[in-house]
Order: sequence, then structure tokens, then C-alpha cells
Amino acid sequence: KTAYEIYQCDWSSDVCSSDLVPTLLLYSNRSSSDLPFLHELSQHEHECRCSVTHFVTGENDGTVPNAISHRITAEDLATAHTQKPDATFFLCGSIGFVRDMRLLIKETGVSEGDIFTEAFF
Repeated sequence: KTAYEIYQCDWSSDVCSSDLVPTLLLYSNRSSSDLPFLHELSQHEHECRCSVTHFVTGENDGTVPNAISHRITAEDLATAHTQKPDATFFLCGSIGFVRDMRLLIKETGVSEGDIFTEAFF
């Protein structure tokens, strides 16, 4: 499972205040059945100023309405950067995923100081 996150609020918070910065989360998984925290993300989307876009790279059984059936692309990242030009990018996923997303994000003009990563094996 891999996830790519762009966010500026505390996802662990049980309470979302009205002064939080709008948040955009691009979330990539292999299949619809692999989507962890689907209910929690949906709840945050309604309670906070958050927008979640799910990307399903493999089998998409329709469980997630409006899921995009491809890997996150440079175009997707450019659109996100246009929507949130002063965003801080947080990447989390496999080493290859994080490496590739970091390069794509930098191609959209995001500075190195605005990209944070966490890779797992």
C-alpha cells in the first residue's frame, strides 16, 4: 500500500477547527479493497476543510465512488500544486514510490524545502 499526501492540518485530531488550512490528500492504493482508513478519511472530509482523491492502480471494484483508475501522474500533481501553490508535500510509501513522486513534484516547481518524506519497506 502506498499513500501520497498533501496536507496542512492534523489528521490525527478528533476535532477539526474552522481555522484549519484547506487540505488536499491524494491517496494511492493497489485496489479498492486495499484502502485503509476509508471511513475515517470520509469523515474528515466532511468535518474538516479536506478534500480526498483516491487513486486505484489495479483492481477497482467500485467500492470508492469517484476513484481515479491510474497511478498519480505529473498532471495530477501539477493540478494539486495549482490548487494549493503554497502547500507542503508529505510523501509516504515504498522507497520507489517516494523517489518517483519526489521527482514528479519537483518537476512541477515545488521547492525541496516543501517536500517531506517517509519510506517503508
